[in-house]
Amino acid sequence: MVRPNALAGALAGTLVAMTVYELLHVRHVWALFGVVAAVSIWGRRQ
Repeated sequence: MVRPNALAGALAGTLVAMTVYELLHVRHVWALFGVVAAVSIWGRRQ
């Protein structure tokens, strides 16, 4: 089960990292967020 507060913390950490690094340097993190979102959506029960 995905915890919203953990995802919000990961997003906040990524945004802080983006203030130091360029956006394209953390594109693998955005891809990971996409995978987590897809697993969350596909893992739901109908």
